[in-house]
Amino acid sequence: MNLTYYFNSLFPKPPTEESVKNRQNKARQLLAVLYSRGNISLQNGRFITSDEIAKRRAAIMRYNF
Repeated sequence: MNLTYYFNSLFPKPPTEESVKNRQNKARQLLAVLYSRGNISLQNGRFITSDEIAKRRAAIMRYNF
């Protein structure tokens, strides 16, 4: 075997931010599925976080009627 192969296996490159985000989204969806108990919207991944709710609330409060 090559020395670089051993070196790379001992010291792998850190994951990219995109792969970390994808992994976090999959874990978030899995948790929602596990704890949704029959709520189809949550099981299909149609849920929003509290940060997204706060952003939507702020956007609605900026409307001028």
